[in-house]
Formats: sequence, C-alpha cells, structure tokens
Amino acid sequence: MTESVVFNNDWISPTGNTILDILESKNITISAFASKIGFSISEANLLIQSEVALTDELAEILSATIGASKSFWINRESQFRQDLARRQVAKINSKVESDWLKTLPIDDLVIKGWISNVSTTTDKIRACLKLFNVENIAEWTKASEEKLASYAFKKSNSHKQEFGATATWLIQAEIIASEIETENLDLELFHKKLSDIKELTREPNPQIFLPKLREIAASCGVAIAVVKTPKGCRASGAAKIINPNKAILILSFRYLSDDQFWFAFFHEAGHLILHGNQIIFENDNLSAQETEANDFAYETLIPKEHQDELQKISASHIAIIRYSRKLNISRGIVVGQLQKSGKLRFGQFNNLKIKYNWFGDSPNHEMQ
Repeated sequence: MTESVVFNNDWISPTGNTILDILESKNITISAFASKIGFSISEANLLIQSEVALTDELAEILSATIGASKSFWINRESQFRQDLARRQVAKINSKVESDWLKTLPIDDLVIKGWISNVSTTTDKIRACLKLFNVENIAEWTKASEEKLASYAFKKSNSHKQEFGATATWLIQAEIIASEIETENLDLELFHKKLSDIKELTREPNPQIFLPKLREIAASCGVAIAVVKTPKGCRASGAAKIINPNKAILILSFRYLSDDQFWFAFFHEAGHLILHGNQIIFENDNLSAQETEANDFAYETLIPKEHQDELQKISASHIAIIRYSRKLNISRGIVVGQLQKSGKLRFGQFNNLKIKYNWFGDSPNHEMQ
C-alpha cells in the first residue's frame, strides 16, 4: 500500500535555516560566525533569523567563510523572498475573499437553494462565483457596480444599503424574470394598462392579485419579479429595460403593507414610462427623477382633480372608506398618503391597511 504524503504549501524555509544548518555541520558557534563575517552577535542572529536581507556583498562573504557559491546564496535568498511575498499575497487574497463573503447573504442563498450548503471558505467562494457567473471577485465587483447603476430604485434612506445584498437581490430577480414570457415591450400600452392595475389595489390577497398583475404587465413586455430582500438590502422596488423587447420591474414587499407595496409598484412603473433607461443617479432618493417617479405614482393613484378633496377629508374611518371607493383604490393607500402629508399621524388608522406575511416564497395577507 502506497503511503500518501501531504505537503503544506504555506511552509517557507528562510535563508537563515541553511546558514544555521551549515554552522551546525561545521561546529561553528554563532559568536565565531559573527567574528568571521564582521558582524556583532546580535547582527549575526538577525541574519540567521532572516530579519536582514542577504545582499550581494553578504552572499560573497558567506561563500568565502562557510562555503557554497555566491550565486547559490543569491538564488537562495531570492527564492525565500519570493515565497514570503507570495504568502503575503495569499493572506491578502484570503482576507479579500473572507470580507467578500461577509457582504453576501450566504444563509439566505442556501435557504433559497441558490447555492449548496458547503462549509469551507473555498467552496463558498466557488459556489457564489458560479451563481453570479463570474470568474473572480474583481469581475463580480465590476459587474455588480454596473448592474446597480443600471437600475432605478425605490429604497429606504434611513438604513445603510449593503452592496452585496442588493446585487444578490437583483441577480435573483433577473433569474426569475428570465423565465417569464412576455409580449414585446410597449411602454405606451403599459401606461394605459395602469388603470386596470389600479383596480387590483382593492384586492387584499396577493395570491389573487399578483397573477393578474403579472399577466397584465407581461402583455406589455414587463416582467414582474417579486423577490424577498435578503438581509442588508433595503429596496422596495427596482426597474430597468433589459433589452428593446423586455423590461423588468422588481418588488420586494419589504414593508409588508398594501400602501407601501402599491406605491413602490407605481413608482417603478413611473421610472419605466418617464425615464426608460435614461436614469441619472444622485447621492440619494432626492434626485429629480426620483421626485418625478414619486409624483407619477401619487397622481396615478390619486388624480389631480381629487387631490384637494383628499386634504379636506375628515379623519374618520367612514370618510376614508368612501373616498377610497370613489377613486377605486385601496383604503390603505389613502391612509398612507394622509399620513405622509401630515393629515394623519403615522400609525393612525393603520387598521385600514392590508398587512402581508411571508410564508415560504410567497407573500400572504391578513387583515388587522
């Protein structure tokens, strides 16, 4: 039976080891060696410990005092320094890989079945690179930066948005969207269909309204991807035109209430209709295009001719319900807009909103 030998590639042999081996074989003490090469004992020890670089001059002195050629000592030192540098690079790369994994929602990826439940850092790196279809972390970083820059977002500014989590969310959504069949993209038709979609806001059950929403959007060339955000991703929605024939609109159900969900939808629809792929990004959600998308969502849900009436509405359940029926929209949307304008306190009449829960991969609803 053949015995297998495992070598540790991280093992490095300093030049000083060879010096020490020769001194021991020739019974030369450290003090005698120091005297021969004109060093103090402490300097000789530093040389043996490879704390001092072996120069051409020292290589010549070693050759004359303890043997071997000058070129041997130069090559020996060069190999040691190269090995040392390589190990340092490996340590840096290892830290980069470890830090990169910390930016990704690994547990979420495993739970969703996007990657296998592997234990070693190397296997996790391989699994994630395969998922993202890239060769290395640098390529992933470049691709993810480009991906994030290509989307219009509705997200929270009150929390830090983690780059890796958000990129992962977008990738998951794009995989889902790639499997959705749509007609050719027609944003003019999509704009017209928003009136039909607006009626869906009155349906409390996502299991009923989501298939209808997807069907209407797909008939206009827009793929609706509902993806729960992983930890660190603060996005409510995102949208972009993937190619001339297809757009993607992503929703997260992040706040789990009907007013937030539907405003996020119409906000992203506004980006597609108003801006297409001409997205200009600024430092936060206060960019001109974000304001335009917010205004579009508000005016689609509450037309201008009814906005004054909204601000004059009495703070009562009956008044809010009547107004929502008049506009044929969810009561929660009316409450949300009254809270946003300051007409109602935040939390006031929240019992008129529809609350959603996540069960498995799908959002469900409950009435408060």
